[in-house]
Amino acid sequence: MRFLLAAVAAAFIAVPAAAETVNINPGMWEATVAVEMPGMPSGTHEPTRQCLTESDIGAPEDMMSGDVGCELVSSEHSNDVFTYEMKCPEGTITGRMAFNGDTYEGRGSMAFDGGGHEGMEAVMTMRGRRLGPCD
Repeated sequence: MRFLLAAVAAAFIAVPAAAETVNINPGMWEATVAVEMPGMPSGTHEPTRQCLTESDIGAPEDMMSGDVGCELVSSEHSNDVFTYEMKCPEGTITGRMAFNGDTYEGRGSMAFDGGGHEGMEAVMTMRGRRLGPCD
């Protein structure tokens, strides 16, 4: 279950190409993800780093294309804000991401309705910052 949450949150780190882009600048990025769930220890995952080139930056819907078995049900976005709902095997995730050129932040919540965790909820907080040019 925590793997699913981390994998969904990590999907925001990789930004594949698409037609309409978000307000995010190319360069070396560091991303952190924190997960909170009642009855479980809170945890912030180790920061990850990734080089994003101009061709990597795309539409926020394409950020959701991770291999975690979730389907993007609905979304709305401008250049700076992305709201979404995803249906996953263990539940539904709703969230909001805000992009500001050299930073982004977001929050998502997952309401579990399967996988033996019915009625539970988890909250993910995602933050990213551009460190500079790629090495």
